Amino acid sequence: MIESSFLVTAPLRRRESLRSRLTNLAYVNGNPLLLSRELTSLRTATAAAAHLFQHDPSPSSFCERMGWIEPLATGISYVRLGDSLMLPQCVRLGYRAVCPACLKRDGYSSCDWELSAVKACAVHRKFLIEICPSCLRRLSWERSGLSTCACGCSLTEAVAEPAPPWAIRLARMVRSAVEFSLDATREEPSYLWPPLRLEKLLLLMDVVRHIVLPKYLKNPSSMQVWELSSEILRDPSYQQHLWEHIFLHASASPLSLSAALVPGKNAAEMASTFAPIAAFIQMPRILWRRSSQIDARDRRAVFYPSSNLIQYAQFSKSLDEEVLDDVSPNTEVAALSAEMTANA
Repeated sequence: MIESSFLVTAPLRRRESLRSRLTNLAYVNGNPLLLSRELTSLRTATAAAAHLFQHDPSPSSFCERMGWIEPLATGISYVRLGDSLMLPQCVRLGYRAVCPACLKRDGYSSCDWELSAVKACAVHRKFLIEICPSCLRRLSWERSGLSTCACGCSLTEAVAEPAPPWAIRLARMVRSAVEFSLDATREEPSYLWPPLRLEKLLLLMDVVRHIVLPKYLKNPSSMQVWELSSEILRDPSYQQHLWEHIFLHASASPLSLSAALVPGKNAAEMASTFAPIAAFIQMPRILWRRSSQIDARDRRAVFYPSSNLIQYAQFSKSLDEEVLDDVSPNTEVAALSAEMTANA
């Protein structure tokens, strides 16, 4: 039976997830397996947190760290992180992923590691570990500590493989969006990437993966999809181009607007909801410049940010050039300017 409170508490750390918090509290109170059963699913973990902190002045702030929201009239369950809602498909529900270096340094599991879009650590530039190097099973929240697998293997000593630039870029995008969604006051300018709300970023990723890329590429690999998505969404002006079409299409049906803008739909659901906007979305420049699969190369279909050139230049200069790619921002902006002049 779970008591209504712990004798010993610990501060809630920035970006610490709900399940990480419960695991930490059980550990500092001398019973690491106290909540093992509740941690097997996000739904039961959220229910346990609501019970444990029912007398907390602001329990919602804790349950917003990747908490499960039971369906009401719609019959659809959501996951909440800060001010963002998403479908459960966006989250690693039955397993976990960790950065050994962060786990060793900080002692907690971050919210962004629980998102399936995150493949790498935004700080250490290594792939997250999902498989225990000892027992070769997926890492689980059940019967394991934060820094150990259920088999007893120390995760802080595991060796993570270096991640490619696209995975690091994607991790930085998501981490900044997580911080932005958790920080209601928006006062901390410590983002690794010019941030969006997490809900909006994940929806943009869904549209790129399921609507934009299938329009121009035939059968891209999963890794290619994620790589191109991170490249395409690197451009804030193309983000705005996508969002205008997404929102205008969704707002045509006001009663279903909120449901349409929630990320996490599968390919068939995305096609059903957003297929009509494919005709109006222009080709991302990265596809024009990199893909050999595109047959009809009509420059009139390529997106150019035109009036947003200065914004794009400032955005590019803010990036970590060493991590992201070998093209300097000045070279990138010069190339863009030349393309725009040639096609004016």
